[in-house]
Amino acid sequence: MVEPKAHTPNREQRWHSLKEHLEAVSCLAGGFAQAFGTPSLGKALALLHDLGKATKDFQAYLQVAAEGKRANSVPHAVWGAALAYMALDRGRCEGWQALGLPVMGHHAGLPRKGEAAIKLAQALKEEAFKEVAAFLLRSSELRAKLEGLLKEALEEVRSKTKGDPLRLEFLIRMAFSALVDADYLDTEAHFDPGAARLRQEGTP
Repeated sequence: MVEPKAHTPNREQRWHSLKEHLEAVSCLAGGFAQAFGTPSLGKALALLHDLGKATKDFQAYLQVAAEGKRANSVPHAVWGAALAYMALDRGRCEGWQALGLPVMGHHAGLPRKGEAAIKLAQALKEEAFKEVAAFLLRSSELRAKLEGLLKEALEEVRSKTKGDPLRLEFLIRMAFSALVDADYLDTEAHFDPGAARLRQEGTP
């Protein structure tokens, strides 16, 4: 089976592997989240954020876009969030918001908790969710890493928020920022490696 891609080919005609992207973003987001004491949360969010790109519809969309044709975009952010929602007892586990909301909103912005819960519950019934779950089952190393990180991330969330809704809200926004920045930087590194090198080197 062909491994799913995250992005269309760059100037060197190299596709961006989904697994490569998830792992690179996880490394970056974990480093950013270390600054506020939740590295496992950052890593877990990154591994979840683009899992929805493993669907047949999204891969077909990328292929059409790579051929230079117009293609209707295919939503992907909800499926990784739905996996976290299911893993955390369908929202009954304290702290699901810190894992579900940043993933669900990493392109469109953070959703409201109530609206997100409704959409995530519905997403669990969709065929695309089954495709993403099947991809994760095939990717044993990625699945094992994610399972471990989810447990560690929940401990970090509990330790940092101590049941305080305001602390949780603040943490969600910080984690969201770490994920979005990491995603942007790795995507840039794929499409414009020259700009990425300049960022790493810094300005004189």
